[in-house]
Amino acid sequence: MFLHIDVQSEGMESVYLSLLKVDYEPNLQLKVNSVSKDLEQISFDLNSLNQVSGLYQMNLIGSNGAAGKTINWDLGTIKVWFKEGQEETTNNHIPTSFLPHEEL
Repeated sequence: MFLHIDVQSEGMESVYLSLLKVDYEPNLQLKVNSVSKDLEQISFDLNSLNQVSGLYQMNLIGSNGAAGKTINWDLGTIKVWFKEGQEETTNNHIPTSFLPHEEL
């Protein structure tokens, strides 16, 4: 299943969609990105979310390295549900109990 977004990227060298799970341990989640191939459309494969159901923050990010310019558009949130997925986990499948200690 794919999420398709049409973009107009005037003045941008690259445009990408970034999704971050925000409803469970957001500080442990990895951002999942999809880059626009032709600067006109982004096709995001929802299977890249590793069967992790939940609420994801969507941002569309455009950058122009030569001009030193980055623009971040907040697209809101999307609720994703996989029939055989899990919700209370991280999308890198590292248990939340496995946290580095500040001191050894």
